[in-house]
Amino acid sequence: MPKREVFVGTEMETGELMQVGPNELAEKLLKRRIMLKDSLPGVIRNLEAEEDSLSPKVDRMKRSFQDANSKVAEFKNERVIFQTEAGKLIPEVKDIRETLIKSGGMINLDPKWKKRKLLEQIEEIEEKIQTSALDHKSERKLLEKRRSLISENDKWVKDRKDSNPEMISYLDKNRKMSELFKKADKAHSKMIES
Repeated sequence: MPKREVFVGTEMETGELMQVGPNELAEKLLKRRIMLKDSLPGVIRNLEAEEDSLSPKVDRMKRSFQDANSKVAEFKNERVIFQTEAGKLIPEVKDIRETLIKSGGMINLDPKWKKRKLLEQIEEIEEKIQTSALDHKSERKLLEKRRSLISENDKWVKDRKDSNPEMISYLDKNRKMSELFKKADKAHSKMIES
């Protein structure tokens, strides 16, 4: 009977397997066991060495993961604090706004007509500066007038605020609330980036 390599191929037909004699099968099984006995200690050593080299990496990854989780928790806590503070201001801002509306004090501090008038006057001055042949003295006068108009507008807005203390409170609380929500959004973005 011719010798065949029993364990060379990965598949063997049933008929071929039935033709393998018991002695040949036993011999091949014995060779296989001896080969495994000789090679397994090397395989085990390689796996242990791989484990040893991976352990520090795993430890670093664990620490990195814990640090990231810690940062996320910190930013989340920050976000919650800012949102809570801002949320507490909402009813106050609403109450002040309702009070201002009922009392007629809810006025636009810088109405559009005032802005339009100011812009028209500034445009006139700018056009004169650009289109007219002016000497330095005349140009300086126009620039001073423009500066004066802007200053006058700022004063007018300030006077409107000063004449209505409720409005100042409303604006301050509204500004504070907006700042807190912006800080909460920033903390949320940092949390997501971590």
